[in-house]
Amino acid sequence: MPDELNFKFSELSIEDPVKLDEDEINEMELPNITPRVVNEDEIFDKSIFKPEPEPEPEKTKRDVVVVEEDVVVVETPVKKPRKRRTPKPHVVNIPQVIIDKPPEPIKEVVVQESTEPPHNPLYKYDRYGKVVRNKNGSIRMKRQYTAEQKKAMTERLAKARANRNKNADQRNEEKRLKKIQDDKKKELMKKKQIIEEREIEEKIAQHSLPPQQRKRNGFSKSDIEEIQLDAITKYETLRKQRKEKKRQEQLVEQEKQNLRNTIKQQLGYKEVSGIYANCF
Repeated sequence: MPDELNFKFSELSIEDPVKLDEDEINEMELPNITPRVVNEDEIFDKSIFKPEPEPEPEKTKRDVVVVEEDVVVVETPVKKPRKRRTPKPHVVNIPQVIIDKPPEPIKEVVVQESTEPPHNPLYKYDRYGKVVRNKNGSIRMKRQYTAEQKKAMTERLAKARANRNKNADQRNEEKRLKKIQDDKKKELMKKKQIIEEREIEEKIAQHSLPPQQRKRNGFSKSDIEEIQLDAITKYETLRKQRKEKKRQEQLVEQEKQNLRNTIKQQLGYKEVSGIYANCF
């Protein structure tokens, strides 16, 4: 930066301004200044714009208290600096401007012309009423039958109708027979239900009677005991009779044997004496 322009505003004095005439101003020679790129540091003197020093926090103050020749130091808390509140932004109510949308362009409705041919009984139509076409795009025509074909078709239809009526009569007969069987089965089921209800009622009435009026079906416990005792006594009597008869038979047989031995001793003493019979 040239020295002529390097000055500070503080050095200027505005107390005694110098007044120049127009001739003097015209005669003044201006310095020759060549243009060049100037930095920001060359234009402004940053030494002027110094930041303000931040306030230091207050130091703790100590209060001295004397209590009977004893020194007590009391520290007072340091006050923290207040925080600066940031100013709230000023909200300006700007009226909303509603801009109308441009009107939508009107669409032209194109009516498609029907390509269907006029109705013809010879054409073949589908279930939607449209004409059926072949692969090549030609209209499909209905099949035309000859007189012989129509006659054969009439005969087949009559035969099918007769078979259908016959089958219908057969089905009706089967339904009638099945209904009769079902009615008969229902009647039997009702009778069976009535019989079962009667049996249940009889059983309930029988169990509801007192013990004296109950019918005795079979033998009681005392009757069975008497029958057992009678059978045992009869068996003991029969056993004793057989034993006595056997003992009598044994006695008779013993007497007979003794008699035989006596006779044998008298007649055959040699056989009895053995080898020493001559010694006596």
